[in-house]
Amino acid sequence: MNRHCKLFISIFISLLFATSANAQHFFRLENFGKNRVQYEIFDWSFIETEHFELYYYGYGITIAKIAGEIAEREYQNITETVGYAPYYKTKILVYNSIQDLRQSNIGINQQGYAITGQTSFIRSEVEVAFSGAKYLFEEDVKRSIADALIFEMMYGGSLKDMIKSSYLMNLPNWFIVGASDYIARGWSRDMDDKVRDFFSRHPKKFPNIRYLEGENAKIVGQSIWNYLVEKYGKSNMASILNLTRIVRDEKVAIQNTLGISYEEFIEGWKKFYLDEHESLEKNYVDIDEKESINSNRKSRIYNKINISPDGTRLAYTENERGKYKINVYDLNKKKIRTVFKSGYKVVNQQIDYDVPLVDWISKDELVIFSQRKGQNYMFIYNLSKGGFNTFFRYLKREIEFKFDHINDISVSPNGKKVAMSAERRGQTDIYEHNIARRRTRQITKDYFDDITPSYLPNGSDIIFSSNRSVDSTKTKTGDLEDINATFNLFVYSKSNPQKLERITNNLGKDFKPSILDENHLLFLSDRKGITNFFVYDLKDSLARQVSNFKYSIKDYTTYKGDIAYVAYSNEKEHIYTGSIEVNNTIFTPKTKRQQIMDLRELREIKKKKELQAKRKREAEARMALFREQQRQKELKRVQDSIYQAKEEEEQLRKILGDTVDTIYEGDDIVWDDADTIQVEDKSQSVVVQDTVKNNEVQPEEVVKVEQQPKVEEKDPFDEEIDFENYSFVTTNGSGNNGPDIGLLPQKPTYTEAEDEDKANTDNYKFFSYSKNKRDAFWSKYNDRLKAKQDASKKKSMFSKSKDYEIRFSVDGFNTNMRFDPLMGSGLQFEVMMTDAMENHKINAGLFGTFSLNNGNFFAEYLYLKHRLDYSIRYERQSLDVDQLFHRYSKNYYEAGVSLPVSIRSRIQVLPFLTNTRFTDTSINPGLDKNDVNRYWTGFNVEYVFDNSLERGKNMLIGTRAKIRYENYVGLNSISENFQNISFDIRHYQKVLRSMTLALRGSAGSFFGQSPKTYRLGGMDNWAFGNMDNDPRGVQPESVNDIPDLTDLMFTKFTGPLRGFNWNKWEGENYMLFNAELRMPVMKFLTKRPVKSKLLRDLQFTVFFDIGSAWTGVNPFEEDNSLNTEEIGPVGSFDATVKNFRYPFLMGHGVGARTTLLGYYLKLDVAWGIEDGFRQSNPKYYVTLGHDF
Repeated sequence: MNRHCKLFISIFISLLFATSANAQHFFRLENFGKNRVQYEIFDWSFIETEHFELYYYGYGITIAKIAGEIAEREYQNITETVGYAPYYKTKILVYNSIQDLRQSNIGINQQGYAITGQTSFIRSEVEVAFSGAKYLFEEDVKRSIADALIFEMMYGGSLKDMIKSSYLMNLPNWFIVGASDYIARGWSRDMDDKVRDFFSRHPKKFPNIRYLEGENAKIVGQSIWNYLVEKYGKSNMASILNLTRIVRDEKVAIQNTLGISYEEFIEGWKKFYLDEHESLEKNYVDIDEKESINSNRKSRIYNKINISPDGTRLAYTENERGKYKINVYDLNKKKIRTVFKSGYKVVNQQIDYDVPLVDWISKDELVIFSQRKGQNYMFIYNLSKGGFNTFFRYLKREIEFKFDHINDISVSPNGKKVAMSAERRGQTDIYEHNIARRRTRQITKDYFDDITPSYLPNGSDIIFSSNRSVDSTKTKTGDLEDINATFNLFVYSKSNPQKLERITNNLGKDFKPSILDENHLLFLSDRKGITNFFVYDLKDSLARQVSNFKYSIKDYTTYKGDIAYVAYSNEKEHIYTGSIEVNNTIFTPKTKRQQIMDLRELREIKKKKELQAKRKREAEARMALFREQQRQKELKRVQDSIYQAKEEEEQLRKILGDTVDTIYEGDDIVWDDADTIQVEDKSQSVVVQDTVKNNEVQPEEVVKVEQQPKVEEKDPFDEEIDFENYSFVTTNGSGNNGPDIGLLPQKPTYTEAEDEDKANTDNYKFFSYSKNKRDAFWSKYNDRLKAKQDASKKKSMFSKSKDYEIRFSVDGFNTNMRFDPLMGSGLQFEVMMTDAMENHKINAGLFGTFSLNNGNFFAEYLYLKHRLDYSIRYERQSLDVDQLFHRYSKNYYEAGVSLPVSIRSRIQVLPFLTNTRFTDTSINPGLDKNDVNRYWTGFNVEYVFDNSLERGKNMLIGTRAKIRYENYVGLNSISENFQNISFDIRHYQKVLRSMTLALRGSAGSFFGQSPKTYRLGGMDNWAFGNMDNDPRGVQPESVNDIPDLTDLMFTKFTGPLRGFNWNKWEGENYMLFNAELRMPVMKFLTKRPVKSKLLRDLQFTVFFDIGSAWTGVNPFEEDNSLNTEEIGPVGSFDATVKNFRYPFLMGHGVGARTTLLGYYLKLDVAWGIEDGFRQSNPKYYVTLGHDF
């Protein structure tokens, strides 16, 4: 068997045993799904580093370089921790903001289960968005890279490895998400809080961690990996991950790596955190649950909370998976009122929990910052003029300054200005917005993160939190190494806008400052390991702790000593009310984590100081070397000057020689050792001396000449030095006046060979600057030299920017077994290709029956880059009717445009052209008959809504809906025109524990000159199903009477209606209702781990179906297809019999669903009810696919 044959067989086997499922495209029975909405056009470019490709758009190159610096700096640490390095460069797609990221098309199809078996190819590609601050962005970058590496290590590799891993790998949720979170955040304060809460919620019966999902799985996983590293060392983490990939069992990997049992390891993990929990019980207290103002049953996130100026109402924001609203809580009446709603629930995308933001302008007015169509907007809401139908309810104002993200806001005491922590182009600074004038001014402008601003009582000064290392508001340069999670409080004063006053200085995070009174400042700090309230005394400049809650405070607001705050407890966030005692001082010890973190931070500071000292020594060495080089240059300049003087002296000798010959005949010129030319004459003498030596000339030897006015020469070394434009060496040629080390000859002329002309440099005195000027010069020189070196290093790290080029790659393939009522059973294949941004998609598929007579093929191209989505589709369908020796084929051409209204709804317009061909393949009379071709054109309009969310395999919650109109215009004849309208609505409701009630209602109607037929009964994809009244079984009355069954190419089988065969009833109209109660057996009955995928996905269902199909006005009319039966003609006799029947078919029964060999298998047992009579024998159904 040759190599190509082996490759084909391996691909075929892999297709047959692919793992999960995806929606089938051939017949578009369930075309639901969510969208991505593009409000902006992203023109991508990319730069490369040694290990990464960084894609950016617009001005995002700054953020891309920050991401590149983080990625390269952490690459070695991440790969060593994971124990794996990728084969190719990892692509990092960098977005300027989270709202831009939510416009991405990547992962749009990874939002649900469907029918065909799917194998997705692993791509080394991650998306990161700048989330408002560099220290948070650093965590996101590290988490994304770690996610990609771990996922590629576990599920990537060759095609064989991908299929084997996806089928056999069964890891708990905490394993991978916990590992990537630990790599990104380490032993974080947030993890410490939540794992403490996790253990407190299960004091006796501890849950099985294998079944943890969502946030619990992430927190527990991070804590397990943290315990592993702290207890056994970081190298064991890489060993466990790699061994897990080989043995595909995390328990075996942990046991073999650590040499202890898995149970012993988990017990050690519990003890590690429980011991800390017990020690904290002595010094920290629980929050009183009675002080909570709400229950928060849906685990909403509270981000911003503010109390009204009169202290009677509380405004706060809540966010549920991206769907958010603003509530106002009346503290006196204990009532909640919703004043603002927006957003929608997000699936498989990052959520911006900083949206919306709210604060009070006055006792009746709120200022609200929200997002709409990718932009930031400001709204003013008046509570006294409230009401959803009031025209003046909102006053919308768009912020003139284009921010990428707004982190926090604070309104001034007079309600006229808003201080904001906002980010633009990767830089987070403090801004001030004047509401009346609609003007925004920037207060800080530097590389550091400035967050949580608040006004001081004077209404002009602002206090905020920052991780800056300098006290200036304007710093041109910065280094990523200086960015950390240590935040302190700073005061900006309008009287001194260039200088900040630092009021706290510690290794933790001090943030959320707020003025209590004229002498006290309240703020939050995690300096003890748990975020609690601290008070700063403005008089004595001291801070002290005033609360000792066991769980960290997230946000708060205060009014005359009363507070309302947000804290995490019992797995959720809650809003509490209370009070603060300013004069009460509380002392609590640091948590175990904080002690370790402080020690490590001090070690890092020591290392930085040693590094700075080393750099200083290197700078001093460079300075000494530079000084020596300058001294040598000065010496050479002096020597060249002497040589030049001798050259001029030689020329003067010749001139004087000529003069002596003509004027001073008989006189002699004598050279002495002092390099002086003397003309021996009784009347005069000329002296030429070295310009370097002192002009000590005897008066009697000098010719008296006319005295020139003395010009006072200014020493250039006494002038102020221009550091900005300083040049060390210039070659301006001759003409210099006085000594100047910046003026050197064009070329050296003095050599050591001229021994007789050497200068005496033993006692030479160099010109020099004053000490202060030298120090200032070298300090600025070294700073600039370091900046240039750093800039050169960063520049060399990145390649030249290149434009993004579209390159398609295989994204995955689907396989499935299909059972079609007309075509029969066969295999269905589909391959999907896409570019890196998933803006361009190519899908193609093939369905072929085992008899090789019937089939279907389709290919489509999707263009998703812009606000409107475009598509082109071709589909061919062929059908052989063996009983009649007929062959039918249909070609369908479609070009569509889709408008995503939001991520959950869209409107599609799909113009098309289709044609059918009917061929009689019989010998007689087929050979004498020409093929019959028919053509139609028209359009389809469809509205799709989908806000459903997954809760597990075949377990959804939410609503899906589709309304479709089809218009076919016959090109051969107007009599072939027909139209169709239909709808399909489904709702999934969570009931007791993990059970789900699924409801579905659907209906449709054909009308026009040539309406087609609905065929009701049975189930979709029913294996080896049966059909009543087979439309292919029409027998012609004579040889020349050839029935044309072209309408079968447009007929629609509808279901499920269990208890009956396919095509039990038919008609131009139908309606159907289904109800299923779905219960995941193992989740409902036990919490013990189940390794078998078959048992883990097992569901039991109880169902009820009711429906009808008819031709006529409605199923209750006597004159319709249900109640009318045609008899004859028999000879000359024919008759019409009207027999009123109950117009609905019903079915009920039970079923089971599970995953078998990668396919989702459904087994149903149903009893049908017709005309009020229940069938005595049940009907069995074996089907493939999810949902109904």
